[in-house]
Amino acid sequence: MSTTATFTKKTLNDFGLAQIVFDVSVLDLYLQKGVEIKRTRTVGRIKTSSWSLDFGIAPDEKTIHLSLQLLQQKLPETERAHWFSHADSSR
Repeated sequence: MSTTATFTKKTLNDFGLAQIVFDVSVLDLYLQKGVEIKRTRTVGRIKTSSWSLDFGIAPDEKTIHLSLQLLQQKLPETERAHWFSHADSSR
């Protein structure tokens, strides 16, 4: 079974694994506030004094992605409207 098929099968059994894609500009608000954002070529982490969130970075560096489960567990409700306003619906 291919990697894609395996992931799809797992996602159908657990919708929390579904990936949501955001325009990288979602991070601008935090950069302006001086929030710590670390990254490698493929992953990143935003860390405030009260929460942190890990995300994946697309090869073109124009979008980031994370699972619905991580959004629900790690992102405070007060931040969700901001994130969803940057959701990339083209994928």
